[in-house]
Amino acid sequence: MIVGLACLLVSIIASINLGAAGLSYRDVYNALFQFDEDNPAHTIIRQLRFPRAIAAVCVGAALAVSGAIMQGMTRNPLADPSILGVTAGSSFFIAIALVVMPGITYLGLMMFSFAGAGLGAALVFGITSYSRGGITPVKLALAGSAIASLLSSLSTAVGIKFNISKDISYWFAGGVSSVQPQHVLFTLPFIVVGILVALVLSRSISILSLGEEVAKGLGQNTGIVKLIGMIAVLL
Repeated sequence: MIVGLACLLVSIIASINLGAAGLSYRDVYNALFQFDEDNPAHTIIRQLRFPRAIAAVCVGAALAVSGAIMQGMTRNPLADPSILGVTAGSSFFIAIALVVMPGITYLGLMMFSFAGAGLGAALVFGITSYSRGGITPVKLALAGSAIASLLSSLSTAVGIKFNISKDISYWFAGGVSSVQPQHVLFTLPFIVVGILVALVLSRSISILSLGEEVAKGLGQNTGIVKLIGMIAVLL
């Protein structure tokens, strides 16, 4: 873990220092701790490179944690958040937003993205909850795949119909090239809360990964654990 954190720190410093504009490590230090708004190098670091580096770290951590939750809930080592329909739901709502409100702001799109992710997760959870036998890892995977396919198809149809396929693809692929400080400040609380919830839930997820019957035998309320886990993945 210590080695991993050290490598992460080195990667962050390197990502801030390296780029088209030649900057020294002293420039990086001064920009972070002795900022001068009249210095172009400081502006590049504080307004462009540093937010991108922090965004990449936060998004990577969020994806790793949500992936671990999904793997524990479904007992599938290849599971990821898309299995809940989160990614497809987000893309579908972004497509709708781009059609209905062409001039929507970046933060507005992010709010639509959250709403779409919530819809996808709610559909998957609702379908599995009301099925015979309740929520099981297999049902989560099957319902998630079905909902994800449906919403992805709808997103593609909207993109082709209204000629916004390129914009949808950009959001679906993701990236940090256009990240600004306010974007990081907006998303950071959601990521922190999601990771904290995952940490609190980690023991229950580990027990759940042993099997549904084993988890119930050990006193776990598997339905509540899965619901909270899905909320953490959504965040």
